[in-house]
Amino acid sequence: SFVVCSVSSLFGFFAHLDRQGFSWAYGMATYAVSLQIKVFKQIWSKLSLVLVDMERHQYVEGYTDSRGFKVIVFQFINAFASFGYVAFAMRWIDHCPPQGCWGYLCHEMVVVFATYLVFAMYDIVVPV
Repeated sequence: SFVVCSVSSLFGFFAHLDRQGFSWAYGMATYAVSLQIKVFKQIWSKLSLVLVDMERHQYVEGYTDSRGFKVIVFQFINAFASFGYVAFAMRWIDHCPPQGCWGYLCHEMVVVFATYLVFAMYDIVVPV
């Protein structure tokens, strides 16, 4: 729910800026969401380790299953919450940008995908 609240807050903030006359607001929202996805992924990868360690699993299989479940569910919600918001809720909560909600969704998907590619290339060059 934290991810969903942060996504709606980001879009609400940038929609407010757009209503104030800042035409660049929705473009910045897309980049902010891309950054939020990557930052939350990094935070959750560390936090999930702490949570699974506190569960005190008896066997390694239970430990890895628990961590895998936590990471997959969080990353799914983190990656697709903004797309779901734009596709289903944006027209009723905020107003759609000038290109419409569908056009904005397509733009957001391209930018997020490009951001993923850039970070993947960075991870290849500078491994963790």
